[in-house]
Amino acid sequence: MTKFKAAIFDWAGTTVDFGSFAPMGAAKWNHIHALLQMREYPNNELQRRGTPRLACADIDAIFEVFVPMNETVAA
Repeated sequence: MTKFKAAIFDWAGTTVDFGSFAPMGAAKWNHIHALLQMREYPNNELQRRGTPRLACADIDAIFEVFVPMNETVAA
């Protein structure tokens, strides 16, 4: 049997809420959807369009641009 000497957690926003109001730990598609609905963003997509909610195709389009950019930055 192997004994562990330590366990490392990504605490910030996943295990413990560190004060952020963003939906940390969520899948990126869901994260984008939630952020675009937040009233705290004065120029959010919903207000710009004057529509009650975004369509899945809208989130898909943003997601398709975001993921490659995020992968580039993370690398």
